[in-house]
Amino acid sequence: MYLFEGDRADDIWREAVLTLKNQGGSRQPSRIGFTRELLTATFVLRNPRERWVATREPALSVAFAIVEVVEIVNGRRDSRFLNFFNPALPLFAGRGPEYHGAYGHRLRSNFGFDQIHRAFLALQNNPESRQVVLQMWDPSIDYPNAEGAPSAPDIPCNVCSLLKVRNGKLHWTQVVRSNDLFRGVPYNFVQFTSLQEIMAGWGAGWDLTRRSATVFTCTKTH
Repeated sequence: MYLFEGDRADDIWREAVLTLKNQGGSRQPSRIGFTRELLTATFVLRNPRERWVATREPALSVAFAIVEVVEIVNGRRDSRFLNFFNPALPLFAGRGPEYHGAYGHRLRSNFGFDQIHRAFLALQNNPESRQVVLQMWDPSIDYPNAEGAPSAPDIPCNVCSLLKVRNGKLHWTQVVRSNDLFRGVPYNFVQFTSLQEIMAGWGAGWDLTRRSATVFTCTKTH
């Protein structure tokens, strides 16, 4: 198990990069060629507002990162909206008018109700709950077929979010089935810590500024 913990996303991301470079990981095939993989890797970001990975080269697209948050909050899945800010996205997520695995659609309407709104109400009324889960993976449409072939080019890497309020602080655990350390992880930090901050802002005195952890459990590949 690999644990990367710190106050800033940039610090723990750079530590993960060094670990991957030094230890190599196992060699695994992917649709874009062979990758190196570290199994059972966990990021713990103690200050979720320090969400930006600033030292990646090439630099992150701040506009695209923010647009992804807007897409999630508004429950959108239209590809044109995202492709305008990231023309390379169809190479990885497929071509078409909508993205199969768009997190906004999965969280706000795919399962027949708004999970984000329900999660807030549940925690507002029962802060001790251990049952608040935001589900992105939909087995009815995301499972590979019996031969192991993917059901779509855009299968959600983020599986679910586990939310808990403890001692007046909102803790957010993000479970990721597989994630690219260079392309995916930096943007995931922005996406899900932003959702965490939005929900904490809705809450009755929930604190995000101290010791509130965002945990990403994922397989890191490159």
